[in-house]
Amino acid sequence: LTRCIEQEYSGLRCAYIDVGINDVAWVSSLVRLVKNGLPNPLVALRGNHEYLPSLSTFNDRPASSEIGVLRQSGVYIVTGGLTGIGYEMSKYLAERYQAKLLILGRSAPEYYSSQCTERHDAVGDVSLPDSGIEKLEEAGATVISLPVDVSNKSNLNRALKLAEQYFGDINGIIHAAGIAGGGLLASLSKSQCSETFSAKVSGSHHLIDYFKDKKNLDLDFILFCSSQNALKGGVARADYSSANAYMDVLAVDAEKKYSLPVTSVNWNAWSEVGMLRDFMTSQGHELSDEKMSESLSTSEGLDFFERVIGLGASRVVVTKGELNLQRAPLEKESTQERDRRASTIKDRPFDMSSKYTAAETQISKHLASIWSDALGVTPIGVDDDFFELGGNSLLSVQVVIKIQQEYGHQYDVEAFLTRSTIRQFEDYIVQQKTNVQDVGELERLLDNL
Repeated sequence: LTRCIEQEYSGLRCAYIDVGINDVAWVSSLVRLVKNGLPNPLVALRGNHEYLPSLSTFNDRPASSEIGVLRQSGVYIVTGGLTGIGYEMSKYLAERYQAKLLILGRSAPEYYSSQCTERHDAVGDVSLPDSGIEKLEEAGATVISLPVDVSNKSNLNRALKLAEQYFGDINGIIHAAGIAGGGLLASLSKSQCSETFSAKVSGSHHLIDYFKDKKNLDLDFILFCSSQNALKGGVARADYSSANAYMDVLAVDAEKKYSLPVTSVNWNAWSEVGMLRDFMTSQGHELSDEKMSESLSTSEGLDFFERVIGLGASRVVVTKGELNLQRAPLEKESTQERDRRASTIKDRPFDMSSKYTAAETQISKHLASIWSDALGVTPIGVDDDFFELGGNSLLSVQVVIKIQQEYGHQYDVEAFLTRSTIRQFEDYIVQQKTNVQDVGELERLLDNL
């Protein structure tokens, strides 16, 4: 969250500092950190010592085929197992291990493979258009699919008990359920955050609660599919980043308290599937060539999947590029993305709710040019709404940063969200400029006194 705050509010320095409860020696260290401008976004103070997060690199990993954690005909639960990364892992388990799969998801169909209906009086859909379950069965898996929201503890527990009844002891959990969320901090509501937290925070807790007191477990792993947003933040990613960071800490806590084999993986982006790709698409963006080169292919991701669960570590970061845990600069738009947008300039929509009024002042003309470059739309009237023209959270941050660079003044993204026409934001710029001039005049008068 601290990283997201800094990235959305340029000029603001933010840090998370953990201090000892029964120790006051950290006070002098805290004063020193503040005086030095909070050089690190995450630090723990114990006495006069500062502790920073670090990474240990695994260079000599065995091939996934040599690890042997996954079992032939093993029993595996996959939340979010019919979409994105979750589905790719379900297919991997089906193709490589002919696994017995319980797939859970809010929109998953209720379905039981024939092997289950022969042994139990189970009923479910027999028609599965585009669900992906048929491919899992063709690969050799036995499948139960249930429409279960993992944030509902009682429903989740019933589903897990059902898997044990049908398949026997559970050998592994893949928790891939979740939503991408998204939205600038200035506009994020409590209900939006709750929706993003539901699967990753509540669902993770419920999974730990189900297994923590069980005896004679035959459980090899619980895998939390986290994201590098938990480490790096991201513009308009505060809710998603925070939810993933919580999962990371929960994995460490569960291993220490209950000796459960929990691993939270901060995945690098997958280039072909996954929430990052879905989120970028929803925002009208594509992964640049640079991002694609840094992302994992599906085959690479699946190879890392089996390697990761064999490491026995509570937290693992999977990345192809350099990863700096210290303060990260705001990612800039690539030349490729900028050129792509410039080559696809569109005419102003004819059905805008406002009447077109051309910009006349120097400031409004300048703002119209910045908007046009960001949105790929021309001409833009002074009463046209930024979001009605196709703007979104990411573009609004880029626009505000560009305005700050051009005018040499800090403007909050929140101010832009509430003044989303050129006329409104021009008035705001003029007012801010007037306030600065008034303060300067006051300072000169005070100096004369």
